[in-house]
Amino acid sequence: MNKKTRIYLITLSTCIFFTCSINAFAECEKTLKIAWMGLWEPFNLGSPSAPQGLDLEILDAIITEAGCNLVYSATYFPWARHIRMIESGETDLITAAGKTAEREKFSYLIGPYRSEHVGLYVLKTDIEKHSIQEPNDLLTQEFTLGTSIGYNYGNELNRVIKLLGKKNQAIPEREELPNRANYLKLKANRIDGYLGYPVVETLDLKAMGVEDDIVLHPMPLIKTGDIYILLSKKSNTQEIANTLQNSLERIKANGVYGTILKKYSERYNISKW
Repeated sequence: MNKKTRIYLITLSTCIFFTCSINAFAECEKTLKIAWMGLWEPFNLGSPSAPQGLDLEILDAIITEAGCNLVYSATYFPWARHIRMIESGETDLITAAGKTAEREKFSYLIGPYRSEHVGLYVLKTDIEKHSIQEPNDLLTQEFTLGTSIGYNYGNELNRVIKLLGKKNQAIPEREELPNRANYLKLKANRIDGYLGYPVVETLDLKAMGVEDDIVLHPMPLIKTGDIYILLSKKSNTQEIANTLQNSLERIKANGVYGTILKKYSERYNISKW
């Protein structure tokens, strides 16, 4: 291959690359809508006009990398309502979503961008009372479990929760301190324990002033699954989904994603997300 031919091929490859990039960004010229899900430290912080937090900063980095625009609703919507809005196309995006067959019917899954683990919380005075080593043990003991409506706890725990029947007491979602009703039920001995995310529970128990009364049970943490961004199929195309997925991969490769994780890992002293 002579020098002139080599220069031509390099130039052609460069033009093709930039043409593809421009076309990918053009697919995302629309403004994507996301409903405000309230405060969920450290994932959702700030306000609709000034969103912060781990999940929202990762989302912002993806949107910026993709060349999209993003607008938050000023109104708070609970999780279950937000999922319905994704299905109907009333809103475009939601973060912090687990993968389920049902959700894949009406949304493109962007990610995964982190994982989640859930633990069992009990009264400190009862920590030796419940000899639970794994979720199936909840079915063989006199144990009433507290959960939250609309949460996906992963295949293993979802199966156990269903089999518990009336021994599972699900509470409605709250904008702040999501497990507040479970804290109160536990202290009143109406439940024996509840499921919670350690990253969040550490902060919420302290906010409630009960961090010395309610503790994480020794049962190993259960991975509830990988976490995705849902993109409504009703209001978006596969091309936009591909653009966002590619943008996530790029921020992982160029260090932006790692910088965000490091920021929150150091702030909250958490090494695993």
